[in-house]
Amino acid sequence: MNSKPLQKGFTLIELLVVIGLMAIVLGLSVPFVTSLRSDVSLRKTLKQVETDVVSTLNYSLAGKSFAAISSGDLVESELIPAAYLLHFQVSEEGDQYPYIYFELADNGGGQENPMTITYQKNKDFPGSSVFLKQIELISRVDQVSESVQSASILIQPPFGRVSFIELGTENLGTFTEQILYDDQKYDEIRLSFQYKDDEKNLSHFKFNTSKLLNY
Repeated sequence: MNSKPLQKGFTLIELLVVIGLMAIVLGLSVPFVTSLRSDVSLRKTLKQVETDVVSTLNYSLAGKSFAAISSGDLVESELIPAAYLLHFQVSEEGDQYPYIYFELADNGGGQENPMTITYQKNKDFPGSSVFLKQIELISRVDQVSESVQSASILIQPPFGRVSFIELGTENLGTFTEQILYDDQKYDEIRLSFQYKDDEKNLSHFKFNTSKLLNY
């Protein structure tokens, strides 16, 4: 009577060793995957902010406006902004609209209210896991730096004059002469972005009057 040879399988110990090795590999890969997702999200955010700043500069130099493009009227002079504004505010994870794009018109309102908002577009960062951790306004001449809760990049045509101003979100409806023209003590803004609760891996965006983009 012929007997079939016994087929040897995994023993319980061997199976436990394989499972343990898989768990170790998985545990080692989780921080790498998280770090990769963090880097990708932060890079996307920096690229979006850079694109918006460059686009606003180009619009200022060309005398164009998002409002005019949206309406289909690229000639109407009333739609050409007197100034452009990118307003940033410190945010938390999941906050909506951490920065806003504005187009301003000169309404002849004098020193108390020389400009009004003609166009506004609320902006989100790519994904809800990235938020604006810190805003710094810097004077390289005086070598001082001030951390603020909200600030704006003001760009004025026709030559793309850039100013950095501390402007509270609650004051966005009123642009006084002092806010727009007299507060010129800062020549650089620094935005620090964070991914979730990873405080050790911040990404920075710097924009100044001499070297326009640096991050």
